[in-house]
Amino acid sequence: MPFSDEEKHFIKILHKEKRYCSHKFIREFPNKNWSRRGLNHLIKKIDESDLTVRTASHDDSNGVADLVQSQDRPQTRCSVRQISRETGGLYSTTLICS
Repeated sequence: MPFSDEEKHFIKILHKEKRYCSHKFIREFPNKNWSRRGLNHLIKKIDESDLTVRTASHDDSNGVADLVQSQDRPQTRCSVRQISRETGGLYSTTLICS
């Protein structure tokens, strides 16, 4: 049974936010008549698309590294969040610049 766009979105949110697996979906929503195989296939596609997004954002780390290395004052603490704003990345820790 094919999933509607609304169902796909619903499954994606529950899988990512609450880590639902196919068995949990079937137990929680028995009236939907979803197959375990169909859910596993959809969850695999969701995970692969998430991996693609992570890989693309990893390429931005080169820009962050260049910006960190080009700091004027050595051994100063700089916020990675500030650097990520300039390069468009998503980082939330502190880094010692050298």
